[in-house]
Amino acid sequence: MQTIVDIVSVERSSWQQLLRSSSVATWWQSPACYDWLLRCQSDITPFGAGIMRGDRLVGLVLGYITHSRYSIVQRFSARVIINGGPLLAPDITTDELIALLSSITAKTNAIYLESRNFRDYTPWRETFERVGWNYCSHYDVWATIDEHWRERMHESKVRKVKNVLPTCTIRALDYAPECETEFDAWYQLLSNLYRNKVHRPLLSRATLLLAWQSGMTLLLVYNQSPTSSLSEGQGAHLLGGVLLPHDTQWAYEYYICGPTVVTYAMMEWCERQGIRCLDMMGAGEPDVAYGVRDFKLHMGGTLHEFGRFLCVRSPFRYRLGKLALRLRKI
Repeated sequence: MQTIVDIVSVERSSWQQLLRSSSVATWWQSPACYDWLLRCQSDITPFGAGIMRGDRLVGLVLGYITHSRYSIVQRFSARVIINGGPLLAPDITTDELIALLSSITAKTNAIYLESRNFRDYTPWRETFERVGWNYCSHYDVWATIDEHWRERMHESKVRKVKNVLPTCTIRALDYAPECETEFDAWYQLLSNLYRNKVHRPLLSRATLLLAWQSGMTLLLVYNQSPTSSLSEGQGAHLLGGVLLPHDTQWAYEYYICGPTVVTYAMMEWCERQGIRCLDMMGAGEPDVAYGVRDFKLHMGGTLHEFGRFLCVRSPFRYRLGKLALRLRKI
């Protein structure tokens, strides 16, 4: 007998067991991610459900609903984002997956729901499409952090790193109140990037601060003269940084800004931590030129096409929202 349960009712032991057995498991479907989302509330709110087969959890969806303080903006921007895709047991049945997807579709008035897959969902693609979740091609880039990862970097990237690395200071920060000024400096750089180049919504300072407080690592790179003191703030200039969700095997390039050396520092940090796989996250659509994808591949990444599943509940508002984003880029 199958039963849909709200995500707040899912027992952590069952959740962890499903994480261990699923071929599509990522940090983004973990209780740690849920605990961070649960604390946000301001511009995103956790969203999800599970499906039980008797007393066994065989599927779970964890995502978030976006918000805006402006009601008119909210009407044309509200969406459900499922980073990583649903967490599925290897033996989940077609009927169980249909029930899970149908339940979360009915739970929200969002314009659309989007599953951003970080693993291969090919075995379940037909089932997704049967219930209105259409597949969209989209790339992801992975970097294997082994003894040869530097050798896979393009020579142009190696030169850039060599030119600046000797004068750089790299700081991997777990949350501490006295380090919030450094977080703010990074967030300011990130905001400038999103406002001037990315032209897409950026999560609020409060939400990303909670992410850091919840266990993500903040990796910062400073350009510092050999005689300056970083602790005294003399001669040190913040080049950029990245926020890194991670577990013992995987790290994820969540929000990054800065030059090539920041990506190099992130990969080097993974090596020091014994993390063997770095998910460099989205790399655009096939047959569409995308400089970010080229950069990630030149850093030694490999291309994967796991795609996305998109369920549009309000086609008119969806089209209008896409038009607004295009106009914003002009």
